[in-house]
Amino acid sequence: MYAGRIANWSEVGGADLPIHLVSRHRGSGTRTALVERVLTDGTTRIDVPEATVNDCAAIQKDQPGHCETDSTETLLREVADIPGALGHSEVSSAATAGDVVQVRIDQAPATLTGVEDGRYPYWQTEFAYTYGELPADSIAAAFLRYLTDQGGKDILREHGNRPCSETEFPLVCRPT
Repeated sequence: MYAGRIANWSEVGGADLPIHLVSRHRGSGTRTALVERVLTDGTTRIDVPEATVNDCAAIQKDQPGHCETDSTETLLREVADIPGALGHSEVSSAATAGDVVQVRIDQAPATLTGVEDGRYPYWQTEFAYTYGELPADSIAAAFLRYLTDQGGKDILREHGNRPCSETEFPLVCRPT
């Protein structure tokens, strides 16, 4: 589908509907993770195709199309509203979007366990960056301390994420 080889859901056992791709703009973290972790097999990289329309509302319902959005919330809304649409987002956002169905990759569900045991390839590490050393009494330094203290870790877990310190390789923050 993202490689442009499949144009209709009927080609993969689904309804007779054109596939409409809804993706984030180039440079978004979820799109970068999709390309690097799912659309690359180690030697070949398949990039997300160019958008065919500037606005998702302009997608022709009877032929395949591709639009891009500026936010995950908009992407999920467009996927829910466009028959035959396929998009990508972080699992915690998709899980709370009532009108979308999460898909499996190689039969693996989009779960933290699937990521941690290496079966589900679509994941991304979130980093916090600063410009230089933060003053110890700054709000930014307090926020970074909060993220790495128990309270912040609990909130990350509550939203289906794993703190780097709890991964198998915490210094590189990778699950396997």
